[in-house]
Amino acid sequence: MKSKRRFKTFIILFLTVLALLPQDVAGLDIRYSLSMLKADAHNLRHFDRLSGKTPIQLFSAKNETISFQLVLTEDSKTKKPIQILKPRLSGPEVFQVKHITFFRLENCQTAFAPDCLMPMLDDSTWSLKGTAPVVMWVDISVPRVIAAGRYVGEIALRQGREPFSAIPIVLEVYDFTLPERPSLEVDLNNYGVSFLKKVGLQVGTHDAYIYEREIYRLARKHRMIFNPLPYKSQRGRPHPTMAPELVGEGEEIRVKNWTEYDQRYSLLFDGTLFENKIPIAHQYLPFNPEWPSSFGNYLNDRKKYETEWRLIAEAFLKHFKEKGWDQTIFQIFLNQKPNKNNRILWNLDEPKGTEDFNALRYYVDLTHHAFQDDPLFGFRLDISHFYCEKHRGHPQKDFEENRGEEILAPVDIWVISKHSMDDRFAQKKVLNLKRKGKKIYEYMAGKRMPRIQDPLIKGVRYAWHAWLRHEDGLVFWRSVKDKGEVSDGRNFLIYSENRSGKSETIASIRLKAVRRGAQDFEYLRLASKKGDVRKLLRPHLSGNGADDAALRKQLATMILSPKK
Repeated sequence: MKSKRRFKTFIILFLTVLALLPQDVAGLDIRYSLSMLKADAHNLRHFDRLSGKTPIQLFSAKNETISFQLVLTEDSKTKKPIQILKPRLSGPEVFQVKHITFFRLENCQTAFAPDCLMPMLDDSTWSLKGTAPVVMWVDISVPRVIAAGRYVGEIALRQGREPFSAIPIVLEVYDFTLPERPSLEVDLNNYGVSFLKKVGLQVGTHDAYIYEREIYRLARKHRMIFNPLPYKSQRGRPHPTMAPELVGEGEEIRVKNWTEYDQRYSLLFDGTLFENKIPIAHQYLPFNPEWPSSFGNYLNDRKKYETEWRLIAEAFLKHFKEKGWDQTIFQIFLNQKPNKNNRILWNLDEPKGTEDFNALRYYVDLTHHAFQDDPLFGFRLDISHFYCEKHRGHPQKDFEENRGEEILAPVDIWVISKHSMDDRFAQKKVLNLKRKGKKIYEYMAGKRMPRIQDPLIKGVRYAWHAWLRHEDGLVFWRSVKDKGEVSDGRNFLIYSENRSGKSETIASIRLKAVRRGAQDFEYLRLASKKGDVRKLLRPHLSGNGADDAALRKQLATMILSPKK
């Protein structure tokens, strides 16, 4: 009798404890992936299904953002709202919840597949709709200063106040650190300030400053640099507050005051805008054929033209030195081509022949002279047809036949279109420029951008190729989507939205993929000190389903191995 009572008591206690434990809801399918796979109905089989108490195994360096995707599908008829709770990771140190961010993959333009990642608030809820999956992106930003080791926790799902499921997580933090200043500079180029106007903000206003700074911060969080062109692309006139106001002319020209310019840029150039207080790596200056001196002076009074360039350049040098802005490379870039909106005679952007090269050489020499060869002020050139085999036989475009490298030898920063960089002869020439101390960026535009319909791994591989080609950076030709514009993603990586009267900057899932590649660049750089990683990388350069997470694990093993 006593044994029966004991058994009955045990059963009651067991059922009570079982009822209190988080339980999986019948019909709830949870899958995850650590690799850069895009979740859709056709490839969910490549996502791992969570079962039982098997944890998601994550690994990361210090100062790295490690990401994974969760896909939740509900087959039952229950449509109760589901809430997700951030995991609290415990280990050698306290891992704060603020370092973990959840996003939900949504569709910001109905003509294309879901691409924008909407940040989820801590109390976010959603309803599963039959077999339509909910895709979540999770960022875990591992601090730069934290003890290496094993951290464990779980993501809790609940309905109302009742917990019903838990997703266990194990994070292994490696004992090496990614640098605060990225080794690969990812430049998010943008033409002008249309992204402000499209959300109803006026350039130079307080609200516009706040919104624009959020884009700079978003870029920094993804190890990138937001770099809007400060003048009207073809006309050359600076946008308000993106250049100081000038007065006088000739020998009397001067900066009227720096107030508005400093208000816009000082937080970038002294680093206080960013959490790590590191100034922005580079930024355009407003100098171009129409500023600080009118191109009419070039045509009619060359001495006056060059005097005005020199005096305003000297004003910039003096002002920046007084401010202590000595950690940013200030780029002089000429974007104009012959156009009904300007008086320019040559293709200064994407030059095609000797006349264009000679005109650019004039401005390179003018820049170096005006800025007194200060290394913080560099001339940046966008060259499309750089030793590109497909243009052999077209003398008007052929870089070698037109003595391009000889004429443009003093250029400091070479931005070379991807279609040229795919050519092996061009890659050899890049090494020659690198040996001479030049910076090399690879330029993505059109179909060479990571488009919404492309495999996600494409965005990762840009940085892999950049490492193989000894490049210093990547340039994406446009970065912020104009509101109302319908696009397949070939001209943006960031959404500019106005929802409920509030302007928002929203990352695309493709932006996350590019960041993953930029972090992989650091893994490749560190691992190359221990051995040959090229053979390790090459098998991952083709195909749509390469296991990039496995590659990183191999690289981490090399980094942590004793030096030979």
